[in-house]
Amino acid sequence: MVDGEEFSSTSCHRRVKDAEQDAAKVAYDALLERKETDDTDVFELIDQDVVFSKSILHEFTTKTKTDQPSYSITKKEGSMIPYVASVSLAGRAYTGVAARNKKDAEQKAARAAVKSLLATNDTCMEKIVRSKEKLISANSPSGYNKEIDSNPTNTALPFAPIKFTSPAVFKIYDGENDMVSVPQALSVLPAAEPASNPSEQAVHVSKKHKDNKVSEPEVKEERELDSIFLWRLTVFGDNMVLCR
Repeated sequence: MVDGEEFSSTSCHRRVKDAEQDAAKVAYDALLERKETDDTDVFELIDQDVVFSKSILHEFTTKTKTDQPSYSITKKEGSMIPYVASVSLAGRAYTGVAARNKKDAEQKAARAAVKSLLATNDTCMEKIVRSKEKLISANSPSGYNKEIDSNPTNTALPFAPIKFTSPAVFKIYDGENDMVSVPQALSVLPAAEPASNPSEQAVHVSKKHKDNKVSEPEVKEERELDSIFLWRLTVFGDNMVLCR
């Protein structure tokens, strides 16, 4: 029995000593696995949000009656993430990752100190972090980006600018498949060609058919008049013979 929890051996043994050793091994393996899981959970918890790191470290120094931590900040010129903070606690200095402003830099330095104390299996620090679990979970953003905080070189993330290309005007020579692109400046827009009007073409074609249709009866009428005129000349001639 360990802390009120019972552990049993995996099998029966002939000797009491062997049974006790088997039960002790079962308890050790179970508690070790549980401890590793708890350590992983507490580290993941402190990584979720950095905003409570200074308050956690302040509470730890108060409960352990240690001197309050002191912070120092340095600025890297020409860097997108210029501020780096360090915190001194109990004669040791802890440096956090780079941040965009001084406030976040101090919080990240405090988190480095908290994680260092958790790595030493400090039960007081572990209890303090676990007591903040609800606050950390409620305050942490849903889209937490661990890539920035886990960047070991503190370098800026790559930035891909948007590329703009110049428009192109296509000239048609022998058909739709034979096209040649003509590059234009960014400020010049390709001129739109006048679109063909199908209605105008239809009117032109109908007018042409109409003209042809009108001209045919006129020719026929002239031919009929000519034939009538010939017939009359023949009828009223001297011989009075009907012929063409």
